[in-house]
Amino acid sequence: MIRAEFFYKKGEPQRFAVSGHAGYAESGKDIVCASVSSAVQMAINGMTEVVKVNCKVNVYEDCIECILPPNPRPAAVHFVSALRLHLKLLSEDFPKTINLIITEV
Repeated sequence: MIRAEFFYKKGEPQRFAVSGHAGYAESGKDIVCASVSSAVQMAINGMTEVVKVNCKVNVYEDCIECILPPNPRPAAVHFVSALRLHLKLLSEDFPKTINLIITEV
């Protein structure tokens, strides 16, 4: 199962981390994993390359983490909100593949 965790402070996104495998199909043929990977890349690239927000991105073997700067631009907040919504809708369409966790820090 994919674990997608979003961290907020007073309602403002601080960071998100996505890890794991959906288990919907074998590796390399899993449409849920492909959808999640593409959405995460689009959100991070949109923030860093289009909006020019200086996010810190950490890529590990099985995890990607994006840490937003304090008081990020509204457009960056919208990218995070869009990613969260997209993952929520995917989790509804493909039950038991994505664990969406929202944490207030």
